[in-house]
Amino acid sequence: MGYKLSKYLYEDEKEGYVFLYNTYKVDMLKIKKPLFEAIKENLSDIKENPENPVIAKLIEKRYLVEDSVNEDREGDLMYLKTCHSNKQLLLTILPTEGCNFRCEYCYEEHKQNKMSEETQEALIKFVRKNLKYYGGLSVSWFGGEPLLYPEIIEHLSEEFKKICKTFKKPYTAIMTTNGYLLDYDMFCRMKKCNVTNYQITIDGPAEVHDKQRFLAGGQPTYDKIISNLTDIKEKEKSKFYTFSLRTNLTVQSAKAYPKLAQFLKDNFFVDGRFTPRVRIAWNGTNDADYEKNIISDISSIFGEGSSLEETQENLQKSMYGITDENALRKNFNEIMFAHYPCYAAKANSFIFGPDGRLFKCTVHFDDSKDGVAGYLKPDGHLEVNDTIDAKWITQMTANDKGKCYDCKAYPLCQGVGCPYKMSVRGRRDDECEAKVAEIISTFRVFSSNEKICADVEEMLA
Repeated sequence: MGYKLSKYLYEDEKEGYVFLYNTYKVDMLKIKKPLFEAIKENLSDIKENPENPVIAKLIEKRYLVEDSVNEDREGDLMYLKTCHSNKQLLLTILPTEGCNFRCEYCYEEHKQNKMSEETQEALIKFVRKNLKYYGGLSVSWFGGEPLLYPEIIEHLSEEFKKICKTFKKPYTAIMTTNGYLLDYDMFCRMKKCNVTNYQITIDGPAEVHDKQRFLAGGQPTYDKIISNLTDIKEKEKSKFYTFSLRTNLTVQSAKAYPKLAQFLKDNFFVDGRFTPRVRIAWNGTNDADYEKNIISDISSIFGEGSSLEETQENLQKSMYGITDENALRKNFNEIMFAHYPCYAAKANSFIFGPDGRLFKCTVHFDDSKDGVAGYLKPDGHLEVNDTIDAKWITQMTANDKGKCYDCKAYPLCQGVGCPYKMSVRGRRDDECEAKVAEIISTFRVFSSNEKICADVEEMLA
């Protein structure tokens, strides 16, 4: 039995080395070019139990696979395990679509609604009816701003915990909040609701953040958020609670990011409970002035001729100036795993609005974009529109499966990626090209760091 190079490898050459990027294992390594060429020339002679430790490492890390392995089918299996799993019942719940902020790039309509007691009871009945089919319950509190109505979170959480106790299933919860109302007292209330992870956005130093993320009345928010986080960091001793500090990059916030990154690193990232997360800002508005601040061209940030790799490397130097290997790898994994199929593509994921409507995506809340996939009835029965639901949770590969099988990024995207762009809107080719470029770029940036990408020969020393 011989071996072959996995089809899910990207190869780069630099300074006498070949860098291998493995999308199946989300791993990378470098190997001296002459040795790599010799291995490729003798693949048919590799035995099942090789004595060569370099070969053994390549097989263990799945850079080499047996000739008989059908990697296409294994890629399909990954999709089934990711998108049609019953390990957890995943609920995203919006107590309200209202918000106390008016962020410049926000796409929501800020409806001043509130989940009624009737809808809350229907949601409890839905969980009671369906939890037996899953291994556990995981809730993500979203909005609007969920902390506008903490009493709803507390009521539902208490009932969910009772149901999970009855079925002997684990219960976990996370929250996306702007952080303005999350003082230490509120944090303690949410602890009782099993909320263990928070995503909070800080878009720059005060002078930048307050221009992008301000209260409905226009007042600043930066100082209050930082004060809340500092208070929690100092008063809460448990390591069980984590905070993902997100930055949405616009032209202005990207330029100011090094200053913010240094502040966050000095004041929060020294505490392992706080980690960075950076994304390009979403342009969901129709504001012509704001659109000028959206990043559409890398050169608009770092000057004419700047490449995506250079931009990411600049951000990495400021944001990922982390010496701890585990923390660095965690951040790398978070970036790479973001390319896995979105929660919107998962059959076990349900998003409930304040009025009981079922959404598949937290960005698309309207019927005109196939955003409403069903309705929750008072008895807890979920009436689903299968035609719409199918657009979100099935692979759009009936006519072009070969494209997925030929794509080295298939184990990450799994033929789904962002289901709204790729299936609902049908922008497959453009989205695939952009996703592959981003994946390769991220690998290249992090391959320069020896804590992430080690020399295969040195790994064996």
